[in-house]
Amino acid sequence: MERAHVGTHLYPSLPVVTNGARPGPTLPAPLLGEHNMEVFAAMGLSGEEIAGLRVENLIGEIPSG
Repeated sequence: MERAHVGTHLYPSLPVVTNGARPGPTLPAPLLGEHNMEVFAAMGLSGEEIAGLRVENLIGEIPSG
């Protein structure tokens, strides 16, 4: 499966059989922080509050260190 920023990777199928087939993954794993906006917005934070968390290095999209 093709994944943004890292290229093609193999993903194992699920260890269950449904109707004679093993369902495989439909999407790659999310990138670090990929859904920050959606998750924090669903928690009631405004765009400005989320940006403030990012500025304070409490959330982000790249690993620290």
